[in-house]
Amino acid sequence: METLPNKKRACVLIVDHDLEYGIKLADWLAAHGYQAVLVRSMETAIEECRDLRPHAVFIGFNFSEPVATLSLRRLFRTIKTTSPHAPVVTMGAQSNGDQTDIPNSGSLRHLHLPIKPLEFSYIGRLLRSELNAATASPHSPSTEPKHSAGRALDHRMHPRTTHQEATTWIA
Repeated sequence: METLPNKKRACVLIVDHDLEYGIKLADWLAAHGYQAVLVRSMETAIEECRDLRPHAVFIGFNFSEPVATLSLRRLFRTIKTTSPHAPVVTMGAQSNGDQTDIPNSGSLRHLHLPIKPLEFSYIGRLLRSELNAATASPHSPSTEPKHSAGRALDHRMHPRTTHQEATTWIA
């Protein structure tokens, strides 16, 4: 991500009950120029979404429990209202092996990764690709976003950049 003195850093909300994974991901994103905010519950994520209006959301929860699915639906509705062009990436295995437990995201750009990637550079490429697609796409509600499964693969080689400022928030 290109950092300029007057350019605001992209805010990435991470929702994950696995504190160790969440902190590692937040630290990696912060070190690469993003404003990473880690929360551990859906209810906190809903409040933070309203306050922060994130540019992207990563969710790493077990979707097999009905309560988590209901909260996830509320979170998707909040994201759609506050940050309608923010890509949403869910991570983790499904209880029944498919995506039927994941709420219909409607017009949100939603990707599901069946595992939580341990190679954070993959998440960085995916995030950069999704943020570029969000910036390039017209912000018309009548325009359907393109399927984004192949975009991350187009950005395999990226120059390494050094950032002077790294900040992680844990709420």
